[in-house]
Amino acid sequence: MKKIELTVSSALDSIFDKYGIKRDNIVNICIGYEDRIYFLLENDSVKDGSCGKVKGHNYSALILDADFYNCEIIGNSFVELGYFEALHEIRPLGDDLLLVDARCSGYENNAFILNKDRRSIKELCFGDGIADLIVTETGEIITSYFDEGIFSDCNIKIFGDTCGIAVWDRNGNIIWNSDRTIIDCYAANIDECGNLWYYYYNDFKLVRSDIKKHEKEYSPGFDYADGFLISADMRHIIFRKKQNNEIKFTSAEFEKDRLKNHEESFFYYNGEPLVIKYSAFLKSEAVLVDAADRLFLYRCGY
Repeated sequence: MKKIELTVSSALDSIFDKYGIKRDNIVNICIGYEDRIYFLLENDSVKDGSCGKVKGHNYSALILDADFYNCEIIGNSFVELGYFEALHEIRPLGDDLLLVDARCSGYENNAFILNKDRRSIKELCFGDGIADLIVTETGEIITSYFDEGIFSDCNIKIFGDTCGIAVWDRNGNIIWNSDRTIIDCYAANIDECGNLWYYYYNDFKLVRSDIKKHEKEYSPGFDYADGFLISADMRHIIFRKKQNNEIKFTSAEFEKDRLKNHEESFFYYNGEPLVIKYSAFLKSEAVLVDAADRLFLYRCGY
């Protein structure tokens, strides 16, 4: 068993109270490439007047400025995003915000770019069944897909075949997509050198790609994880697995084309194990929120 001791916590209560945020408003949490933490929030529903069916929701975002080296929150802001039928992801994209609905029926737009005035300036279709979303500092947009999306008519129309993970530009042009036979792309991340990593089912392989022509694959040693972070020295990895409403972590080391020294890992604070409710990874950084609504920042440096 590996214990990971966290030294600084930030209480979310006062920030939530400041903006009138309810805990059950949280849709998703992510880390932006500029070290800001984004809480996507689903607010009041909008109903069809004739039948009372929910047509969509008003969305907003809580944005926290983070210092991952000192594990501190150094600022916060709140933005209204407006009405959408459904949203699952939010990411910074230059000076703009990218909002994404993970699902789409047919070939409809499910990605929306809002400018700094929070006005929609572009709508795109990134396909159905989006499992992971990453935006890089240079504006590449990475989407991975779960099985329903991979085999959907929409995605096959976009890619010309099944596709488990792809890279786009901000205009919706495909820069790269994997030609591997992928049934479900469980998780994706990027490392400190800009390489793309993805973990997929059919072969249960972890792959490092330069998004050009070179790839290296590793055998993880187990058959499921829905997230991972790569240490800053790129010699270690921490996998996340959600099971029975519980989030579990496993650490391992890279050795040639495999992983070794697997250890079940637990995050601790003040000597006590944490029950993690939410978590998000980008590169070697993690944000964790526990059952007591305390937020923790972690950087896997080694």
